[in-house]
Amino acid sequence: MSIMKYRLANLEGFTIGQLEQEIAQGGKLITYAWTISPIAFTVRNVTSVYLVPPGKKGNHWLIPTIITGLFGWWSIPNGFINALQSIKVNLSGGLDITGDIMANLDEASLATKTVEFKVAQGLFGKATERNRTLITKAVNRTMPHYREVDEVYLGRYINTQEGEQPFHVIGIRSVEPIDQFRGSLLMNLRKDYYKHVRFEIIALDSSELAIKLVEQGDRLKILSS
Repeated sequence: MSIMKYRLANLEGFTIGQLEQEIAQGGKLITYAWTISPIAFTVRNVTSVYLVPPGKKGNHWLIPTIITGLFGWWSIPNGFINALQSIKVNLSGGLDITGDIMANLDEASLATKTVEFKVAQGLFGKATERNRTLITKAVNRTMPHYREVDEVYLGRYINTQEGEQPFHVIGIRSVEPIDQFRGSLLMNLRKDYYKHVRFEIIALDSSELAIKLVEQGDRLKILSS
């Protein structure tokens, strides 16, 4: 998985101590979503990170929302879906990544105004209802031949590198290796998704990624559960 880098937009003159004090009083570090979608593909990403003072919303959400409203709809069907998600995120106050930023912030990153997520509290967002339904359907198409699967979790991996779109991660808990299940599941996913749509299928083991997926993702309703 790639390491995400965030630009810090409005922290000129701040020390880490001053920023911690601002957050302790209720300030938040927020990023906003934007989508553009020419006919053939869709690009969805986030803005730089803004410090929003306690009790205020600010106007940093306006430009990414306007860009999305003008240019985000044109790819069918992903453009419409992603544009709607971006606008919904921005109108609800943006993405609060205060914990992740502060967990990775040091004097060097504050000076360069670039934070690299070596430690991430929030790796996954929730899949949309439509994607959750389609992916559950693909899992259940695959299940009849693999009864050793106990649990399946789904999350939308958001800790991506700048310029890289979020993608879905599917976690499988099974007493058997998941290699064959992975191949069959990908074939079934392609019945509903184009080849360029990215999926990662992982074993639900003791790795940090698997643990975070269980904590932050959704458990799917599968035939054996």
